[in-house]
Amino acid sequence: MAIITTIEDVKRYLRISNVSEEASLPNMDRYGRRFLKPILGDVYQQLDDAYNENNTEGYDADLLELSRAALVPLAYWSELGYNAAALTDAGIRQQVSDGMQSAYRWQYMELKEALQDQGMEAIDELWQWLYENGSLVGWTEPVVSKTIFKTGAEFALYYPIAQPARVYATLRPFIQEVLQSYVYPTVGSTTVDALVAGGYTEGVGYEALELMKKAVANLTIKQAISRAPCRVTPQGFTVLMGFTSTTDYPHSGTQAGTDNQLAMMHDSCELTGQNMLAKMKAWMDANVDDPHLETYKNSGYYVAPADQPSTDYNSDRKGVYGF
Repeated sequence: MAIITTIEDVKRYLRISNVSEEASLPNMDRYGRRFLKPILGDVYQQLDDAYNENNTEGYDADLLELSRAALVPLAYWSELGYNAAALTDAGIRQQVSDGMQSAYRWQYMELKEALQDQGMEAIDELWQWLYENGSLVGWTEPVVSKTIFKTGAEFALYYPIAQPARVYATLRPFIQEVLQSYVYPTVGSTTVDALVAGGYTEGVGYEALELMKKAVANLTIKQAISRAPCRVTPQGFTVLMGFTSTTDYPHSGTQAGTDNQLAMMHDSCELTGQNMLAKMKAWMDANVDDPHLETYKNSGYYVAPADQPSTDYNSDRKGVYGF
């Protein structure tokens, strides 16, 4: 079963027209497992069972609403190609109608972008709700999803990105790479976990985490430039969905960036990220006795400065010197 079962359910979350009540739906069960289960974990099956038993109320009802708002546009986004063309025993055929004509390619791509934006914005809202209320429905954060940023909106505070909800989902693997390649070897994973779990809003722990986030954000953009189709827009950095046409891609400001532009951005982000990482380490070393940094102080990544006596190299000198 699935948490979306009828066209009426779909219409609550997506503006569609000229669709009969008998129209087939995308495979909602499959896309629920694809998009929602990695986030919700075991709670997804509990939610699915509760919905199909008509037993959702309270916080379950809030969770169901957010989950459905994300699932519908992402399911249609995933199967939009099947709606644009029919797969028959004679090959691919275009669907035509007396009352409607097929959309142009730019319209198709515009719609595909809009569906993904809507779905990923809902995913971002779902994450935020889970962080605030997840314990009430028995949710715990999946280990594979843990990063130092909770949402795309938070990441955008440290590096401007366009469409933060969608782009953040693409950046998440790069954030993990940066943590494992740069931050953990510098201060240790237990220190990072302790700072994130501390939830500090001021003091030494807060300053250390702020420097860490600035470093990770810049180094994440550097990693993304090296590995994904990217673009710099007036709204900020963005990762493309894979469409790089220069003639009919929607939003003319989101085509793939030039090599020179991205190369300069890559170098700038790497330099800034490394500087922020060095500042973070120096700040933590200088304030290591603060209770917020107890985990770091007791780790093998902190090396106390050696007490070396000062040497007066002039103490044994004798004679008269002239200038």
